This record gives sequence, structure tokens and C-alpha cells, in this order.
Amino acid sequence: MATSKVLQDVAKATRERRGHERPEVQGEIVRCPLGAPTLEAFLREARAASARVDVVARKDVKKHLEQLVVDVAPEKILLEDRVRTHFSGLENLGIVGPVDRDQLFAADVGVVMADGGIAETGSLIFCSQPGASRGFSLAPMKLITFLDEQELVEDLYDWLSSRDPLVMPSNMLLLTGPSKTADIEMKLVTGVHGPGEVHILLVSNDDLL
Repeated sequence: MATSKVLQDVAKATRERRGHERPEVQGEIVRCPLGAPTLEAFLREARAASARVDVVARKDVKKHLEQLVVDVAPEKILLEDRVRTHFSGLENLGIVGPVDRDQLFAADVGVVMADGGIAETGSLIFCSQPGASRGFSLAPMKLITFLDEQELVEDLYDWLSSRDPLVMPSNMLLLTGPSKTADIEMKLVTGVHGPGEVHILLVSNDDLL
């Protein structure tokens, strides 16, 4: 497929989801209007990238996670330490790190906390830090991610501008839906360079959900 045809298809799909708003130029930065409130835009773009997204109340986090891993043995679930400390009642749902290489690649599910969400692209942000192994979000075939609604921003510029440049992480991962590649005979394959299934539990501060 010609490059020009690919670019035309991408532009067409973007217009259909966001409308025809003109980009906003701020100095050297070009920002495209979301065409919707931040939460609505994130849900739209994340689902367009084939991620499953559920908006859940904080009080229902344990119930939703248990439903997602009901058929998975605890020793096949990697539970990021931050998840265990952030939400109560999850201590017995999986293995809490650190783990060795064999445990990492034998796991079926990784349960992690995202450091942010980008509405423009439906992407998740993961930062290297104590208690947050990159392997937990990349090695297992199924990824379950908790994202606090208050961590949503319009675009990457907003997220970077909110960070102290002197304490940036040594590594930052942007993840947009399941891993996909089509570099072999132009056939789309998922789960090659990362998780084949991404499920986002977007934790709302609205307890009326």
C-alpha cells in the first residue's frame, strides 16, 4: 500500500472521530482540538485503539478486578506493588514484585497503575520508579491498568508541563491499546512487542456510579 494512501486513510479516520476543527498554534506547538471533554475524548480514542475501558467507582475496584481475573491462577498474575498499596483488599489476587525473569514471562496478566492518560490519543503513561517494573506492563499477554480520572490530561504537552523537569523519570512508556505490528507481509498481528489485550479501569471520584 502506497504511503500516500496510508496517510489519507489516517487523516480521514481522524476527521471522522474529531470533526473538522482547525489546529491551534501556540508558539512552536500545534495542538489539535479534542472535539469533546477530556474524559469523553480519552474513552473515544482508547477504544478506537482497541483498548477495553470501564469507568468504575473507587469503592468497586476490587469487584471489577476480581471479575477480570476470575479464571486466572494467582501465581499467573503480577500485581504491581503500587496497586496493592493504592487500593485495599487486593493482597491475595496475585504475585507482588519483585519477581524473577521466569515469573515475569510465565505470567498471563499484569495489573499496574498508570501515571497518566492522554485524551488526544487514548494513551497510557508509565514512569520508571520504585515498585513499578516496566516488565509488568509489557511481558504478560493481558494488561489491566488502573487510571485515576484526575490523572487525565488533554495531550502530552499538558502532562510534561505539569512535571518538575529536575525529577523526570529515567524511562517513560507510552502505551496506546494492544501491541500491534504489520511489518511482515502487511498482516496485522497483536501481542508481539507488548500485551495483546489492554483493559483500562478508569477510576472515577464519583461514588454515585
